[in-house]
Amino acid sequence: MKKRIAFFSALFLSVPLLFAQPPETVYDGTLIERGYRQNIDLTSSGPFDIGFNFTFFGNSYDQFYVNVNGLVMFTEPDGFYNNEVTIPDPAVPNNYIAAFWDNLTISERGNVMYRTIGTSPNRKCIIQYNNMGFNPFPFLFGTFSVILYETTNIIQVQYRLILDPFSPKSHGASATIGLENADGTAGTLYAYHREDAVYTGDAISFTPDGPDDYTINDNALYDGVFLTSNLTLPDPGRPDLVSPAKDAVTGTDHTFTWTASSNASTYYLYVATKPDLAGAITTDAGLNLSHTITGLEPDITYYWTVSAENETGISWCEISRFSTSSSPPVSAIPQTIWMEQVQDKIIQLNYTGGDESPKTAVITSLPAQGALFQYDAGTRGSQITSVPATVTDAVRNIIYSASGSDGTGAGSFKFIISDDTGDSPEATIKVNVSPPGVPSVLYMAKNTNAEIQFDRLMADPSGKQDQFEVKVDGTPVTVTDLNLKTGDPYTIILNLSEALAGTETVLISYNQGDVASTSGGLLLPFSDQPVTLKAQTITFTQSLDRKYSLQPFVLIASATSGHGTTFASSNPAVAVITGSRNCNFRGV
Repeated sequence: MKKRIAFFSALFLSVPLLFAQPPETVYDGTLIERGYRQNIDLTSSGPFDIGFNFTFFGNSYDQFYVNVNGLVMFTEPDGFYNNEVTIPDPAVPNNYIAAFWDNLTISERGNVMYRTIGTSPNRKCIIQYNNMGFNPFPFLFGTFSVILYETTNIIQVQYRLILDPFSPKSHGASATIGLENADGTAGTLYAYHREDAVYTGDAISFTPDGPDDYTINDNALYDGVFLTSNLTLPDPGRPDLVSPAKDAVTGTDHTFTWTASSNASTYYLYVATKPDLAGAITTDAGLNLSHTITGLEPDITYYWTVSAENETGISWCEISRFSTSSSPPVSAIPQTIWMEQVQDKIIQLNYTGGDESPKTAVITSLPAQGALFQYDAGTRGSQITSVPATVTDAVRNIIYSASGSDGTGAGSFKFIISDDTGDSPEATIKVNVSPPGVPSVLYMAKNTNAEIQFDRLMADPSGKQDQFEVKVDGTPVTVTDLNLKTGDPYTIILNLSEALAGTETVLISYNQGDVASTSGGLLLPFSDQPVTLKAQTITFTQSLDRKYSLQPFVLIASATSGHGTTFASSNPAVAVITGSRNCNFRGV
């Protein structure tokens, strides 16, 4: 059986990442600067095209500038602006977004990138600062982004990772966050030198409220987008620390565990007695998701983290703290879960410490939205409607159903773990619920017909061809039917009454209808979007239905363009490509 995928589907990746961060769609970014840099040269700071007209304090802009110190500007910079000030201030710089204005650097494996995605009138421009550090450079600060939204002119700043949560500086103690107008006479300040301003996973949106002010929402829902310099092997997803939990008390021997990271080639474990990881014990764990360290000193506070690495980049997770004891108490492990409305999620309630007696999980509070169910062999059991409620599954699994409203923490609930040593303190499972996915157009391509690729898995569009309009060299052409592309459920094919030769000027419009993603989000309308790419199909000549127990096999594929093909694994923990095309399963 032959499997087919669209060539241009390699231009983005939908990545179901870890529970502790929102699911991310990974896009191919345009590189502004990479590698260790204390400043971005003024000649390299812009201008860069936004991709649409964006209104900022009543003025319209179609380009922006950046500097290494966390500023996105609409006026050409004449300096590096290493010293932050409060907002507003008439002295230069003016006309900027301060996502995290401090004296920063790009780390050795960091970069600044941008990309505009989607289609009019709902495009968004992403400016991403990846793996930044403080200057002078003792250690990483983290990763953050600025997102500009077309039509609404909303600005969102969000923080994918703040590496050292124990440093006031990392949370904004010496930073400015906010917006300032073109002459510095007005602005919207979120924080100035505030040591609790931002945390990992925070998203802050600024919505225009007249020409001179913005309304701040410091509990905005994180927009799951990430830019990479290599879509064949994107930066690893961020790993999540599992055990020991934050501020847990462990024994002097402990098995450190973490979650798998997409695209990781190796993991490094760091354990130290200082929060900046100075003098850390560093272990190359390969692709293992755990490592045991014996002989830790009792009654000592330790700090630990894990990095996921590959040839493209490195992703850290937030440093966590624990302490040791000769007889550690039982402790429930908190988690953060990201999901969409109407989804069900299996959640395991975990613990550290305690004795060797059996562990029991008890739900102590119910979510404000959605519902909890007992776990019954992979499906919903009885609904949990009152607390305290003992979890019946032997390994403490439950199911959360996002059947209520969306929002940050909409489905949060609490639990404890009990054993013969007693009850643990309560821990919170924070559940952030996103609306069902609204699909965004990524690319349009043409061969004999036209194709549209989205950033979401698409529902069957059959029978909805009348909702699209296609013009070929200015003349309307009938769309006879729609279908999902074989092997690529992200792409819809518009079959035309007249075959294209490939040289025509093709425009596509969509009138609001019921074309939707599989999760229910409706496609928003757009008008006269040009089709500039040529589609090609990559055909695998062997079955791709494989089991872990099978022997390695050779990938064989051909492209209709005649170009050669290369292969990469999106999850090396499951399968790796050796040589140019040998696929090896690692097993479980």
